[in-house]
Amino acid sequence: MRCQKLILAFMAPLWTLACQTTAPTVDSTSTFPTYQWDFNQLNHTAQLVEALTNRPLNQPLENLTFAHHRLIASGQSETTRTPWYVLEHRGEKEKVVIVSATFRLNDLMEDSGETLRFDPTLNIHLNDAWRRIAFEIYNLAKVNVLDEDRLVFAGHGVGGAIALICAMYAANDERHIDQVVTFGQPKVTDKPGAAAYNFLPLVRVINQEDIIPLLPRLEPAHLSINGQYWHFGKEIVLFSGAYYALLTGQEQMVRELTVFNKTVQIPNLNAHKVELYKSSLSEKSHKHLAIQYSDRDQYAEIEAPLK
Repeated sequence: MRCQKLILAFMAPLWTLACQTTAPTVDSTSTFPTYQWDFNQLNHTAQLVEALTNRPLNQPLENLTFAHHRLIASGQSETTRTPWYVLEHRGEKEKVVIVSATFRLNDLMEDSGETLRFDPTLNIHLNDAWRRIAFEIYNLAKVNVLDEDRLVFAGHGVGGAIALICAMYAANDERHIDQVVTFGQPKVTDKPGAAAYNFLPLVRVINQEDIIPLLPRLEPAHLSINGQYWHFGKEIVLFSGAYYALLTGQEQMVRELTVFNKTVQIPNLNAHKVELYKSSLSEKSHKHLAIQYSDRDQYAEIEAPLK
């Protein structure tokens, strides 16, 4: 029944926005003319996130081995038992903070719909459920980070949302942040909050058919209201094979029109799986081709198996 409510909610018409906005046209090469996306690095980060997200609870941490990183600390948030990890890049002053939050869909829907609450530390409004977890994790993890360390924050789904808020706290502490990489991350703040922290080197990787990054749903009639949840950072949309597109700004929000102009089915939920992100980025680490998002219908979406 909950799943049916979810599907019906996303099938709600978006007439207002459809009438006001045309489909986004983004030439990836002209949007970021000086930046070459390092898909090898994105793939490597996805491998770390997948390994820790899918780690069996009975697997000893000392049995985890990584080619270029060493696990130096781990723990759980006190209230929700959300796991976090700090890895050290061998031979470099870089630490990677990964949040491994696995939430049931019903819990995710409930948490993503939370009212935005003001955070006096960051001076912005945030999803309160994820803010509280991030505040705990950041204060637990930061004792393992030196002032001179360069930091990378990463996570999948809700883990990505919490990792992003952790990065906001780190930025507020004037830490050196190399990158924030999230996979299928839902929205965490409103438009003023997004503007305030748009300086973060955030890269959000999403599968075209993944519905979770669009939570909470965009309400077209309330686009001018600050309380509307809003994404920020650079968005990489993954298609099948070597193809991807880059979106920035309001074009990211308009993507709701292209994803939910048809009935949401189980494959749209399967498209959120971290394994799918890892396999798609692994493929693109060998060959990747940027396309205009307006030409997306010419390219097949990443296939998610029915399970």
